[in-house]
Amino acid sequence: MDLDAILPDVGEFGRYQKALMWFVLLPGVFPCGFHAYNQLFMAAKPDHWCRVPVLEAAEVKGEAAKRLSIPMEWRDGALRYSQCRMFDRNYTALLERTSSTGSLPPSSDVASLGSTTDFASSTVQWSSDDLGGEGSDGGTTTTEDTTTTWYPSSPASPSQISGEALATSPCRHGWAFDNSEYSSTVVIEWEMVCDQDFQPTLALVLLGVGGLIGSYIFGYIQDTLGRRPAFFIYLFINCLFGIATAFAQDFTTWTVFRFGVGFTVPAILGTPYVLAIEMVGPTKRTMCSIFSNIAYSLALVALAAVVYLVRDWRDLSLATSLPFLSFFIWWWVMPESPRWLLANGRYDEAEKVLFHMARINKKSLPANYMFQLKRKYLVQCEGSSGESKLIDDKRTYGVMDLFRTPNLRRKTLIITFIWFTNTSVYVGLSYYAPSLGGDEFLNFFLAGAVELPTYLFLWPAMDYLGRRWTLCSSMVVGGAACLATVLVQNNEDVTLALYCIGKMGISSSFVVLPLMATELYPTVVRGLGMSTSSVVGMIGPILIPLVNYLGTEMLVLPLLVMGFLLVAGGATSLLLPETLKQHLPQTLEDGEAFGADWGRKEWLSCKIRPATNLPSVELQHSQQQRQRVKGPRLLVQPADVSVFECEMNEETLMMSKPVNDRSVSEKMSEI
Repeated sequence: MDLDAILPDVGEFGRYQKALMWFVLLPGVFPCGFHAYNQLFMAAKPDHWCRVPVLEAAEVKGEAAKRLSIPMEWRDGALRYSQCRMFDRNYTALLERTSSTGSLPPSSDVASLGSTTDFASSTVQWSSDDLGGEGSDGGTTTTEDTTTTWYPSSPASPSQISGEALATSPCRHGWAFDNSEYSSTVVIEWEMVCDQDFQPTLALVLLGVGGLIGSYIFGYIQDTLGRRPAFFIYLFINCLFGIATAFAQDFTTWTVFRFGVGFTVPAILGTPYVLAIEMVGPTKRTMCSIFSNIAYSLALVALAAVVYLVRDWRDLSLATSLPFLSFFIWWWVMPESPRWLLANGRYDEAEKVLFHMARINKKSLPANYMFQLKRKYLVQCEGSSGESKLIDDKRTYGVMDLFRTPNLRRKTLIITFIWFTNTSVYVGLSYYAPSLGGDEFLNFFLAGAVELPTYLFLWPAMDYLGRRWTLCSSMVVGGAACLATVLVQNNEDVTLALYCIGKMGISSSFVVLPLMATELYPTVVRGLGMSTSSVVGMIGPILIPLVNYLGTEMLVLPLLVMGFLLVAGGATSLLLPETLKQHLPQTLEDGEAFGADWGRKEWLSCKIRPATNLPSVELQHSQQQRQRVKGPRLLVQPADVSVFECEMNEETLMMSKPVNDRSVSEKMSEI
């Protein structure tokens, strides 16, 4: 039974759908946005350097402590203090000598140093007593009794201060962290730096693995239990593991909890998105899709405000989880999808939802409305034996049906590749925002805010330029901006501007791609095709943290990789046929026929073809095999069209075509 034929009676986009969208479905995407990226700030890595307990006990801290104990090295194109090595010297003897000579007061801090020329203008002579290999614990030394020239500031060359003038060693007593941005992160608490700095990346990879598994399982839960139970199951799991994260006492436990959170990301986004599409008429689906993406962008902007205000990782975990417990009050207001109820034969429940929709939308329905629908769509036919029976031509479809025929296989592979590039780059750019340099909170805010203006021109572009050129231009422009960062990698402001352009491009393409995929996959395998492409796309969030990790030595490397993926995906999108104003394919044969004539001449064409009817090869074949049908026959095709076919002989065979509610009634009256 087709809900699109019923919606005009109950309201395609009335007060009910509007209230449901604004107060339930759009806020429902916020848990996904919050938990997909709050881990970036829980595991933020502030500046750090080796701790020297002797200097801390003598109250030598800040810049002065770094000059005495930390060598400098080239990093990110500039001389910076080393984060993982320290001078190998006897700090006890060094402090005694400096105290006696008065060259460095014991309580010196960066505020009391004044100008750096106190150290830079001359070299300081240290005897071999100060160069013992016992670190900060003092002790004797085996070094010859000679003096070594040390350049505490503005060294003549990096090598003199990074290892040739004085020996260095790895940090022996842990690390000191810059707490000006964060009061606490998991990196600070468990010292996941230097030889342990891969652990935060590993946690992000496992978050992506959880999302891949959750997306795969979510399809079964949503299709078997329904949209409404699926949402609350994932909301419960999301809140449970999100709150538990705040009480983790070690990295292993924290990672397990984050995997549980990742299991619900992005699956928890599915129900609000699907319900928004399924509750409205066909002409409003594009609008609902765009509004869902706007809500997701607003979730990123809101998260930027939360992480700016909450700088402790445990408090942040609670602040991004506890508020969503209030969403459980939606249990009494969120409806089940009437489209899903009708597709599963639960007519009594569907009737309650439809009558509630009609009442809120100020539509009047007859008391026996559902009974009449059953008569229209579930006609019992008398067979030759006089027994009542219903002819059912249901068939089970699998993933392999997407790859059996050449044209459908080609489109499936292209859609899946573009989905992979889109997911990889969108997640990768969002992960990359705090690493751009400058204020990482502002960077992340801009990463979400720049998505909003794209929707102003995206909506008309899809209706006038078509799907494929909008998708191609969005990806190519975004990818070119990412690739251009290699030319200005030493200019943080220009890099940030190009990054924002890249984020706008990928945000636009992520709106067009699901809509175009929906219009390309045949109805009988549409859900399966979308699920397959999205699951393969979730491999991106697993791999992209590794790319960002490799980019710690070269800031623009991740942008180059993501730019290449975007350009490649954009160019590939031109190989797909245009779907604007075209009839949706219904059967596998329709899917194979749609775009089969799309050749090299059409790849760069901007012309939008007029809609053409797609013949159902499956129905034609079955008609050729039958010389006479003994009764009326019902064909119910999910989501897009319900076809009522009544034939008495081959000459009067009625071809399958989409019909509305009135035409069905007319056919019923003719029987």
